[in-house]
Amino acid sequence: MSAGAPMRSISNSQEVELLSLKSRALSIAAYLGFAPFLWYFESAYEDDGFVKHHLSYSLAFGILGLCLLGIQAVAWAAIYRAFAGEIIVDNQIDPANRFSSSLNTVDGILVVLSLILGMMNGISILGAFSGREWRIPVIESLAKVKPVLQVAVTASLVLYVLSAAGLGAVIHSIQVANQNPERADVYVLYTQGGYIPSPGLYETFTPPGWMVSLAFYPVVLAGTDKFGSDHVAVLPLSVENFRRAVQNGKFVFIASHGGQTPGSLTFSFNPYVEYKPENVPSGLAGRQLQFIYFAGCDAGRRESAWQRALGFDQGIMFDRISLVGEHLVWVWTKSPSVIYGLQ
Repeated sequence: MSAGAPMRSISNSQEVELLSLKSRALSIAAYLGFAPFLWYFESAYEDDGFVKHHLSYSLAFGILGLCLLGIQAVAWAAIYRAFAGEIIVDNQIDPANRFSSSLNTVDGILVVLSLILGMMNGISILGAFSGREWRIPVIESLAKVKPVLQVAVTASLVLYVLSAAGLGAVIHSIQVANQNPERADVYVLYTQGGYIPSPGLYETFTPPGWMVSLAFYPVVLAGTDKFGSDHVAVLPLSVENFRRAVQNGKFVFIASHGGQTPGSLTFSFNPYVEYKPENVPSGLAGRQLQFIYFAGCDAGRRESAWQRALGFDQGIMFDRISLVGEHLVWVWTKSPSVIYGLQ
């Protein structure tokens, strides 16, 4: 019997070591995005206070990250509502104004807070790796409030579902953006430049086509369902693409800024190119053109001139400053019914 005792001692030591490795692995997994799943499988660590500590900390960091995103969204909406009209000053595009400086200030503050949060998160992950339970102010308090942690779990699961759906939409958007059909029934044309309200970037940055397709995903889905996958085109604005769209399209969405001349559209910012009703060649638009949406600010000041030049059946234009948010709301709530109603 005495000969077997050392073997039992070694076995117990190995078991304790394996348990420690398991605790560390589960704790690190919580920080890597598996916290919502660990939350519902408590039997895997039921008596392990080390794992519970790091699980609650990871969820507390998650809820703070969501709060920062929420603050950013609210701040952007408030600033846009307050200062968006100042983007155009005396009919000149002016990205260096109170609107952009306010956005930059808010973003700067949030970046600093995000860095601080990231550093604390990194310290906590290091603790999980080294087998320690370091206490961090604020995080410690949040980690003790179970309803807060439950909100973090629910929000995380919702984000997982949305991310899975979003990945499918991204893949489909990339496929659509890579298509360039000679003739299409549905067109989305977007300005080159004018997306980041900061001097230099404002004139030069244009998102890739698949990002635009993703933003207009309801249009893409309805268009492919109604007319087929090779009958939807998402293209940068240019004179050539504009002419292709109004010659062939039944539904055309011009996702552009208004031009410096009220009633015109901005096709590009570097070099600056604007387009007016007078620039449309006589008889260019095809008879099939039924609906056109101009997102550009003040383009609607010359709605009758655009109507005469293009001869569309229905259109939406704005004789005022128009906000990106209201266009996206229309795209995601109204555009499918318009497309399905086309002849």
